[in-house]
Amino acid sequence: MFKNLSEHVQIEKTKKIILNEEELNKIETELIFNDLLEDLIYEGDEILDRYGVDGYNKPIRTPDHATKSHLVVAKEGNIVKVIRFGAQDIFGAGDHPKTLKEQKRRSAFKKTQAENIAKGKLYPAYWADKVKW
Repeated sequence: MFKNLSEHVQIEKTKKIILNEEELNKIETELIFNDLLEDLIYEGDEILDRYGVDGYNKPIRTPDHATKSHLVVAKEGNIVKVIRFGAQDIFGAGDHPKTLKEQKRRSAFKKTQAENIAKGKLYPAYWADKVKW
């Protein structure tokens, strides 16, 4: 079959190197995509410093912001996103609302925003629910 081992290795190498155009395009696309992901992750680290956040998915208060009360640098997988949420002049009811009015406000927020909360960490309603309500 094979005269020596090097002949076998050469044949195996040739089989692996021969690619059709579709496979080649797929590999090129994956390489470009991986480079872009590395850039996004690097930019994400810069964003933490820019906004003064301790880490990903750690919300902070922003009392000096004109309209939004909180900010978070959200990360889900390789996606990094800066999210501002919560009205500056509105206070949520918290985890344990004391009055009937607060209980109704809390349940109304959760009911109207349920679909948006379920979308996950990259949406403001998720963070408003977690932090303010």
